[in-house]
Amino acid sequence: MEFLNKSMYRILLWLFIAALAIMAVQPFTDAGFVEPISVVLCAGLLFFILRFAYRKFHNMNKKGLKIFIFSFFAVFLLLQILSVTQIHTMVFGDPWHIQAQATRIMQGDMVWDVWIRQYPNLVPLVALNVGFMKLEEVLHISYYFVFYTFNVLINTSIWALLIRFLWKKRAELAAFVALLMLMLPMNYDFLLRVGYSDGFAILVLLIIALRFDKIQSTGSFSIWQFVSTALLFTLGFLARPNVIIILIALAILGLVAFSQRKKYKKLWLSILKLILASFVGIILAMGVTRGLASAMQYDLKGPDVFPTVNWIYEGLNTESMGEWTPVDRDYTLNHFGFETAKEANIAGIKERLAHLGKNPWMIPILLLAKFGQLWSCGTFATATDYQLFSGYYNWTKAPGWVIDNIGAINIFISTYAKALMTVFLFAIVYRLWKTKKEEISVFSLAILTTMGITLFHTLLWEVKPRYQFMTFALIILAAALSFDKIFSEKTVFKPEKGRSKFLKKTYPVMALLSLGLMLTVMQKQPKQEIVVNAQQHSVNHFGYSKGSIDLGAGESISQPFDLTTSANRIDFNSYANMEMKLLLEKKEAEQWKKVGETPILAEDAMTVLKTEMPVGHYRLRVENIQKVPVTMALMTNTENLDYPHLIELPNSEYASFGFSISQNEPKTKFSLGLILTFAVIYILGYFVILTVVKNND
Repeated sequence: MEFLNKSMYRILLWLFIAALAIMAVQPFTDAGFVEPISVVLCAGLLFFILRFAYRKFHNMNKKGLKIFIFSFFAVFLLLQILSVTQIHTMVFGDPWHIQAQATRIMQGDMVWDVWIRQYPNLVPLVALNVGFMKLEEVLHISYYFVFYTFNVLINTSIWALLIRFLWKKRAELAAFVALLMLMLPMNYDFLLRVGYSDGFAILVLLIIALRFDKIQSTGSFSIWQFVSTALLFTLGFLARPNVIIILIALAILGLVAFSQRKKYKKLWLSILKLILASFVGIILAMGVTRGLASAMQYDLKGPDVFPTVNWIYEGLNTESMGEWTPVDRDYTLNHFGFETAKEANIAGIKERLAHLGKNPWMIPILLLAKFGQLWSCGTFATATDYQLFSGYYNWTKAPGWVIDNIGAINIFISTYAKALMTVFLFAIVYRLWKTKKEEISVFSLAILTTMGITLFHTLLWEVKPRYQFMTFALIILAAALSFDKIFSEKTVFKPEKGRSKFLKKTYPVMALLSLGLMLTVMQKQPKQEIVVNAQQHSVNHFGYSKGSIDLGAGESISQPFDLTTSANRIDFNSYANMEMKLLLEKKEAEQWKKVGETPILAEDAMTVLKTEMPVGHYRLRVENIQKVPVTMALMTNTENLDYPHLIELPNSEYASFGFSISQNEPKTKFSLGLILTFAVIYILGYFVILTVVKNND
């Protein structure tokens, strides 16, 4: 067992080295290709800046540290509020279907979306959103107020628990991690604006890890802890069934503790109780799922339900390298030639395994590609997943500079996040490298669970970068417990005189090479499509029971919108059964001035209007030019439309046109402004290098 213990940590070391290498130098991310030298240079700069901050906090008293922590949390809350109030983009995929299904259930329509019929794991999330909508009705507030408040609460709770735990260990470390909380871009997008199940999963894994630390220090596991753990794991399993991976990590540590009972005494027994409580939670979660399905008339054994083996089948796809594809989805959904989807998936798995058997060289490529996907993005794709639709964002509200420069902003954030995660992974690797023998600890559990999720998706399951995000808090926890190894030891990272000269000469060469690549090679990647304003998100859009109104002869209906940056194309999706007229009007001096018009042809699903539209307040007006009433399609289910301007109908209900307002010309992701920003960062980095070398000399 001692050999197993030593081997486990050696394997973890090499796995984290691989993750570090991919994070640092692999250029492809969810936002596009980043320039890899820039990641390395920024990681170096961040290392020295963070080391400086770490040492400053180390020399402060507890009162000063407490003031910093409370100040950081106040700023953190403010930034989250600004994020959800000032930037709105329409989501798609699972989150969209969840909201749409919840809206229909609230209207008494128990017909289930075919998408959700395929994925029973979405049922608890539908129930949660129904709860949001019921609360909206009771309190007479916006659905999105409830939705965003809940997400901010989850996100803030994760960091409050982590920093409270570290405060008990070392107050200066807690303050330093509170600073990192502000610096991490992943805190301000997906968890807040998309929500989904990731926040629950992150929170549950963190609480289980902290509970493990507590039972290790106290040596006991009370009845209350058993019950609360069971309830906690119920929520975690409902949100994300693969939280079960932490139980495997606990079992491994339990075996080590059992084999070394003289050293760890009865720790193995407490771990066993923790695992048993979690299994009770899994059983409860299964019961809750069945209860929710029954209450909402969902058939858990319906013909459209995807079998578990579907994700194994997808994970063996050598063309997509284990990623989900519409082709694989349709294969499972239709299962032509097979009685059930499960039979089709099993046959597909056998076929793909046979293909790998004939081409064994593909096996390491597939595994490396899947591993690389999980560790390719510093943001873990949280800025794009379920938001970047076919290469562009459908903004409903955002500052003009964000919309205009979103391609460059994403590249900058991706580079910065990769650099930051490189420092975190380096801290973990350095601790594992220098530590001769690891003890059973919360650090061990954190790194085991993190790599357990990685190996689960690499070896068995379908993969995409965001799947690693559920271990986000565990990565921060493991890195925090490793920072002392890289930031506080003054003997570390002091280059010798010969190497100092080499560093001073090499750094500017690398910086110039990086800027040169940004000006040339990086310009060849696809440009960023810009949608300035859009409204296409509704329960009765895209093929569901579409809403409509009858517009009387000679009458018109209008919907205002704001442009925070210029645009020149409108794609109008609301159609009619007879020809009508679409007018674009701009508000000037309290008057509406016509700036464009085009006919809406009968039954034409798409009407395009091209005209120059500078920043301003506009409205789309549809006029019935017929002598009889015309039926016009509108989005009339507006409960989950996150849009500032809706149409108020005569019956006091609300509706919306379907439209997308965009710019004709896509924009380069490596803009001149972005390149100049990196140039300034490199100059700053060079001065930091000179300072470090001078201090060492």
